[in-house]
Amino acid sequence: MQQGGSFEPQRASNFALIIPDVGDNETLVLSLKSAAIPALQVVKKGIKFFNTVSNYAGSLSQLENLSLEYHDYIDRDVLKIIARWYAKVYCPKTGAIGWTKDYKRNGSLFLLPPGMPSSDCPGAVDSQEYNDRTYVLKGVFPITLKYPQLDHDSEGENTLISLDLSVDLAYPKSME
Repeated sequence: MQQGGSFEPQRASNFALIIPDVGDNETLVLSLKSAAIPALQVVKKGIKFFNTVSNYAGSLSQLENLSLEYHDYIDRDVLKIIARWYAKVYCPKTGAIGWTKDYKRNGSLFLLPPGMPSSDCPGAVDSQEYNDRTYVLKGVFPITLKYPQLDHDSEGENTLISLDLSVDLAYPKSME
């Protein structure tokens, strides 16, 4: 028989993305619909000696983009924050590409336990205690910003905005 609390599952629907200082000291916190954490993959190399191959680790492969969909809200103009951040990467008005020091940021993807984020509820978990379920994101910047699909025949669905972020490195904080 299972002991109480010994097999608490991580819920796939309980996560948040936070990227500080994306512009004008604004912290980006997204109400995400979906996200896929980029996988770490090392290139396998080999040295052949007669009829045998001895394998070794090469370099880290380039990470896939962090593809996100987030809910657009009227009263919290997250799209404006992201559009200004994107304009630091590429300015559509001038066609200029920005300086990496102006647009690359570090962020975190938090996997939250039950009882989060509302610490006011009974049984809630202190976020400091649960810090090991954080993924560290290094060298993050937007590369694709796809505006919502509009449809007069929709039945009141909220709009979703797609965003692809380039990530230099992503790993669980527990690896530090």
